[in-house]
Amino acid sequence: MYPLLKHLFASAMLISSVCLSSYAQAADLSADDAEKVLWDTFTISGYTDLNGESDYADKPENIICAALFGAYDTKMNYNFRQSYNTEQGEPPIPEGTPLFTVNGMALMPDSVATREDFPALFAGLPEHFTAFITREAVELAALRYTGHVVKEHRAPSGNDIVGETKLTNKGYFISIDGLGDIPIDVVLKSTSHEGDTYILTGELIDINAEDDATHATFKLTLYPGDVPGTWKRQYEEFPGK
Repeated sequence: MYPLLKHLFASAMLISSVCLSSYAQAADLSADDAEKVLWDTFTISGYTDLNGESDYADKPENIICAALFGAYDTKMNYNFRQSYNTEQGEPPIPEGTPLFTVNGMALMPDSVATREDFPALFAGLPEHFTAFITREAVELAALRYTGHVVKEHRAPSGNDIVGETKLTNKGYFISIDGLGDIPIDVVLKSTSHEGDTYILTGELIDINAEDDATHATFKLTLYPGDVPGTWKRQYEEFPGK
């Protein structure tokens, strides 16, 4: 199973058990919390090329871009789990289950809608607009994926994944046309901290590489975010030798 699919399934399972909650306080980063924030960071980096504070500090459009993709990705995980439950004859995700919570604030599934979910919402908009995300959802996703508070809503210029964006008084219409797999398995090897700063390191295993290939590595540095239980971060990758 490709890493992204494993990520989708794992995230969906967490949703099902209402475990997508806010991360621990900086002084208490559990192994599970470290894995979650690593996956979040790797997902944003892998799809949008936004790697942390070097891209977020004093660049509010990048924060919103990461939040838009993060909220969209989380909703796709939710939809995947619902479809999986249906195919397996399992009960649906209980009504009222949030996509995730941040510092006690819940992001509900109806805060992120696709054109297939609510076609009337997209009436009059070009076909390339495929999803709608409320302002409140963007604010919560920014905290989860970047550790930053959204101080001003603005439409980002977009990139290869988050294309044209239209900002309205209700939220953001975005253009995302499907997601491919990232054939990389992210393996967390160690977590260390000094005060309230954490450093996560590990390997990036290309599942298509030869068995004797030297793996690339990563370093993820976490700092307390703007809201308790959230993380500012800097992600770095180093090629194998």
